[in-house]
Amino acid sequence: MARRKSGDGDVMLVAEAQDVTEALPKIQSKLANGLGAKQGNALVAAHQKNMGIVASLETQRSQAVRLKEASAAALRSFITRVRSSARGAFGADSDEYASVGGVRTSDRKKPTRKPKPAAATK
Repeated sequence: MARRKSGDGDVMLVAEAQDVTEALPKIQSKLANGLGAKQGNALVAAHQKNMGIVASLETQRSQAVRLKEASAAALRSFITRVRSSARGAFGADSDEYASVGGVRTSDRKKPTRKPKPAAATK
């Protein structure tokens, strides 16, 4: 069996299983029942089918995530526009601006000024 380079684990697993099932007819007579090439091929086919299902679901999920991100961006834009409009119409210190989630100017923390250190006298 040839050494495989790193890659997708499932693809490597299927390739390894195919290599094993190709070698089975030569040694099958000395193995336990249920370890034939027919069973191996059936398991490989089932795994490949499941890999296809997972790939399809991953594609659907990524599309759904993109749609969700787009709708979230539109919603953030709407909120910003409403707040800006309320601020322009009613003022930055109004109750209306605060009711749509804006922070009133009078509610903002005032900056604290540190006194300058006294000059050292000689």
